[in-house]
Amino acid sequence: MNLEASLVRAVSFVEEAARTGVQLVTFRVTWLHGYPAWLDYCPDAVL
Repeated sequence: MNLEASLVRAVSFVEEAARTGVQLVTFRVTWLHGYPAWLDYCPDAVL
């Protein structure tokens, strides 16, 4: 849950991927902004 540290890691992952020829890099939906808190109140919203 540290946005700055997560951004640094994301950039390093993308740079490493580019160096090795990777053309597509994906991250989980909660990688930078964290767990969507509204899911605790509306758990059926994603169904």
